[in-house]
Amino acid sequence: MKRRYYPNNWKQYKDSEDKFFKPIAYNEFMSWKIDGWELPNSVTCIIRSEDKHGKIKEHSYQTQGHATRKIEQLVKERQNFVICDNDSISDMRQPT
Repeated sequence: MKRRYYPNNWKQYKDSEDKFFKPIAYNEFMSWKIDGWELPNSVTCIIRSEDKHGKIKEHSYQTQGHATRKIEQLVKERQNFVICDNDSISDMRQPT
């Protein structure tokens, strides 16, 4: 089954004039975007995993049970991964 392509509008943002963007201090931006992330209500958590070839895959889950099964699989396969939910971001590096 081929995955659907979700187009984005990066070119429109890139080509926009500066006057359309409100200036913001670096610390304010970091506080807003890094410290204040929010997941949509339909997403329980997001997991980003790295395989042995360094390829990154992102998995999003609506239920905790499905996410738990994915985490168990990644640990069994000794893959590095990051878990993001509404409360925290956890880096789960496997011992070498």
